[in-house]
Amino acid sequence: MSGSTRRIRLSAGVALSALILVVGSNGFANAQSATDAQIKALQAQVDVLMHTVKELKEAQSHTAADAMMAEVDELAARRSHDQRGSGLG
Repeated sequence: MSGSTRRIRLSAGVALSALILVVGSNGFANAQSATDAQIKALQAQVDVLMHTVKELKEAQSHTAADAMMAEVDELAARRSHDQRGSGLG
């Protein structure tokens, strides 16, 4: 697992943990007595976390694509070098 993948998973885990703490700090027992302001604040935090997760997923896909292209480039360079060395290139 690459370092960037670990960072993305860690960030997503931290975001989820933060959400659980926020919800837990307000208490599930008091959920029925939550004010509109509290509900809106929680929804705003959820929206921010969802946006962050989306950005992390996009970054992860870009990183994976970059890694794949680097591997293709490296294989092409090796093949070219091997062909030159054997007199085929």
